[in-house]
Amino acid sequence: MEATETEVQAALDSLKSANFVMETSGGRVSRYSHNLERVLQVPAQSGAILTCSCCAAADGGELRISCERLHSFSDISAVEGFLQELAARPAGALAVQLPRLPGARENRWAHLLSGTPVVEPSATQRKVDGRAGTTFLWKKWHSSKRMSHASSRDGRDEGLIRENSS
Repeated sequence: MEATETEVQAALDSLKSANFVMETSGGRVSRYSHNLERVLQVPAQSGAILTCSCCAAADGGELRISCERLHSFSDISAVEGFLQELAARPAGALAVQLPRLPGARENRWAHLLSGTPVVEPSATQRKVDGRAGTTFLWKKWHSSKRMSHASSRDGRDEGLIRENSS
């Protein structure tokens, strides 16, 4: 990620206005400390999960790995437990469980710090020409390339007809 000094300062100012970070004493360079746990009144483990989920929606296993520097969770069930606590929080939910992606073992989670996330259908759920997803598009493109090579090789369009009928 590349950001200009002005973009970084604007982000810091935004976080400071929400009290999520505090400027601490520093000599030549400004230093900041996290204040998320105190403001939202959540344990450090939940703060680590919220911080890491700001990058992208993720499942429990991905969050466990990305949170490793902030908090070391013993296993995925510990992460899932904190996620469920964040979702069922009496003061207002801070996380939401998203629909499971096709082929995924676990459901994904997203934070609610910036509002409800927009859930886009996965590629296999979208309909294209009455058929599902990118697999169809890839097969269509790939077969058109094979068909064009077959018809150009023998100079006839019979290769095209044979490929389409199979």
